Amino acid sequence: MKFFKFYIGEGVFRIFKIRVNLAIFMSLLIISIFTMYALSAVNNFYKYKHAVASNLEFTMDHFHFLLKNEFYKDWIKLTASSPQSDDESLLKVFEIFVDQKALSNLDENLPLSGKNHYVGASMRINNEG
Repeated sequence: MKFFKFYIGEGVFRIFKIRVNLAIFMSLLIISIFTMYALSAVNNFYKYKHAVASNLEFTMDHFHFLLKNEFYKDWIKLTASSPQSDDESLLKVFEIFVDQKALSNLDENLPLSGKNHYVGASMRINNEG
């Protein structure tokens, strides 16, 4: 048993050559990051449950799906390029200006009023016009 304690106690630190304080700090850091992702996944489940399906049960399959989704969202945020500004984009910018009274008139009886009624408006394309 003494050999076993020596191997576990001393051998691990010889392999990694890391001090105990640093090892504890790194372990707590990894655990806290994982806990943050896990709590975010559980929070997203209960938000979804409240908004969509109140009789939904929390299972390990749901947890695994949401946890992978949290990791995937952060991976996308880290690897995605930043969006182009309107000045750099090759897409045209369309701006439609409608009087507030006319817009309120269209919104009265949706969706029917939006299909049958037309109002006057103006449009600007790429700051021209």
